[in-house]
Amino acid sequence: MWMSSSRGFLENNRMSQCRIVFLVLLVAAVVGCGSIKGYVDIAREQGLSKEYARVLNLWTRSETVYSQFETRIHVTATYRSQEFARAYIKEYERIYLSSGEGQRYPSLTEPDPGNREFILYACTPEKDSNDFDKRDSIWKVYLLDERGNRIEPVDVRRIRKNTPVIESFFPYVNPYYGVAYTIRFPVSQHVGEAGGASPEKPLKLMITGVLGKVELAWN
Repeated sequence: MWMSSSRGFLENNRMSQCRIVFLVLLVAAVVGCGSIKGYVDIAREQGLSKEYARVLNLWTRSETVYSQFETRIHVTATYRSQEFARAYIKEYERIYLSSGEGQRYPSLTEPDPGNREFILYACTPEKDSNDFDKRDSIWKVYLLDERGNRIEPVDVRRIRKNTPVIESFFPYVNPYYGVAYTIRFPVSQHVGEAGGASPEKPLKLMITGVLGKVELAWN
């Protein structure tokens, strides 16, 4: 009887330890990828204006794919619309006290008028799975425009140097947990307006692969 109760105690103790380890790992995952949800508050704490934080929030979407309590992928993306580009330049000029005349801005400031561009930040448990910029990537990325056309990107580039400017203006970017990219899609021939679409013209960014599927919509 004593041996049986002792064995039961040890088994229960091991089960308790396993639960604790699982909870610790789960909390670590939430802190690593899930803490991105408060990026607007982080932006304000870093001294960015309320107006820029508002526009950033307006044009940013996030989604996390789980499988059996495990994070498969967490994605946050900002659509660099015309409104966002104006807010970015205005905020940059406010911080750096520049007049705008003859000013050279960082490459991320001015969007290409012939393309629709996104800042994409992805967080995956395995670094090898975060390979959006590779030709043989395990992920496929598409853009569904307002007419339902499925468009493939013309360029996917990894942001290899996360400067303080990038991490401040896009506060969800955390190089310790994920990777940031710029993704460009050609503007559909049916769309007369180059550059960003208005909120009345819905767009959907689709990311799909063996690890899961993400859809981010701008309505």
